[in-house]
Amino acid sequence: MASIRHVGGRYRVEFPRGKVIFESARPLGYLRISPRANAVGFVEYFSLEGDGGWAAAVDLSGKQLMRSPNLVSVEGLAWSPSGEEVWVGATTTEGWANAVHAFGLDGKQRIVLRLPGILRLHDVSRDGRILLSKESWRSGLQFRGPGDSKERDLSWLDYATLRDLSIDGTQVAFDDWGSAAGASSLAYVRKTDGSAAIKLGAWYLPMLSPDGTRVLAHPASSVSGDASLALLPTGVGETQKLNTPGMQESWTMGFMPDGKAIYFAGNDGHGWRMYIEDVAGGAPRAVTPLISVRATHFESHVLSPDGKVFFARDLSERGGLYPIAGGDSRTIPGWQPEDIWITWSTDGRSAYVYHDEKNSAPVYRLDLSTGKRELVATLAPSDSAGVTAIINVRMTADGKTYAYSFERELSDLFLVEGVR
Repeated sequence: MASIRHVGGRYRVEFPRGKVIFESARPLGYLRISPRANAVGFVEYFSLEGDGGWAAAVDLSGKQLMRSPNLVSVEGLAWSPSGEEVWVGATTTEGWANAVHAFGLDGKQRIVLRLPGILRLHDVSRDGRILLSKESWRSGLQFRGPGDSKERDLSWLDYATLRDLSIDGTQVAFDDWGSAAGASSLAYVRKTDGSAAIKLGAWYLPMLSPDGTRVLAHPASSVSGDASLALLPTGVGETQKLNTPGMQESWTMGFMPDGKAIYFAGNDGHGWRMYIEDVAGGAPRAVTPLISVRATHFESHVLSPDGKVFFARDLSERGGLYPIAGGDSRTIPGWQPEDIWITWSTDGRSAYVYHDEKNSAPVYRLDLSTGKRELVATLAPSDSAGVTAIINVRMTADGKTYAYSFERELSDLFLVEGVR
């Protein structure tokens, strides 16, 4: 048996289990054993989010047998019947995988099958039949303010994913990886009164400054492997690039309360830590020991209202509070493995957390001293058909305004014959 394990902030391929033959700071997936059981194929992703990456194969000693070029989207991997090729549902030019690519151990490449729309490769039989699905994916954005009797739809294009809600609840920031964006994400800000969204350009993970005049974001290309950050004006102004030397990835991020510095979770290849960086210049400085991050959900607003404490997860993924000035962290009492951080309460004594129950999300107010929790809301889109996740719930500190995104995935499964 082969397995992928996440140990000490790094991802390992073990084959057989217990024997490490590949290790990376980047996430791994789609692990498959070759027909002769003398090698494994897998995907190494560019970052925690998205499906771009490289297909690779190594033998039992860890020797690299094959590594693909940059793939904008990877949806499934399997070995060819002969074991001489790795077949991958992927694309090098579009937003989503749309073809089965073959990467030979001899270095040759070819297209096995190309189809319109989104394709996911599930398996290849010994006689060459292909099990694949055609996918229809959308992401919606819901909002509710204190004066609303029900949620309002603020979706934009086909895959708008919420990243931030302003402190006063009047703006949202989101990005789109759908058909309109193509191989790169597009970032937007939009007022919650329903007026048209403003496109910021080819960026992703946009986070609003305290005064709402700037956005902290990543360059958008899914194939760049670029962990740099920049400040973008939401109106007139110039983009300011920030200095993030040595960072392979960055994730949870935002602004310090005065807006003169930013924070982010960064991985320099040796594990994740929280960093602070002055906007005026200088290098980022680590302010926590090694931590872990939640890859499936983008947690934000992790800095306490007084700017002195970060929420973060330890290497066992337990939620804790980490003082910026140094000293021991404190495990949050009553923290549950299913908890996903939303934000601090106004007084800093509680936090809002939620559980992603696929087509609904209970939201709790959690007392950070006692561990007592109170259910304050249950979020769910009105049409739950095909909904597979409630992601990136955002809420104002008083709990009166919220927004969230949900993913809708519909699939048709096919068995394809006669392909070589």
